[in-house]
Amino acid sequence: MSISRQEKICKKPRPPKARRQSGLLACGSAHDYANPGFKLSLGFKDANLVLAAADRARVPMPLAGMMHDRFLAAMAKERGELDRTAAALNVSEDAGLR
Repeated sequence: MSISRQEKICKKPRPPKARRQSGLLACGSAHDYANPGFKLSLGFKDANLVLAAADRARVPMPLAGMMHDRFLAAMAKERGELDRTAAALNVSEDAGLR
């Protein structure tokens, strides 16, 4: 289930501890993007490396291409210093949730 769909169907926000324990798909939208475990800008760099290696090997990597585009869109919104999961903010914005 997509994050945006999960946000739409969640009726009762869960307490912060429950959100942390159940990960990205927990009900509610209070995710701490400002304290990165892995910066979005580094995820963007890694996506570039994966796509370059796939290109050299002539191997399609559609998911890596999609993540590259999501990271690039987030970088354009100056979210490079946030946690890599901040790419999900674009998904929520595209769905009209933010």
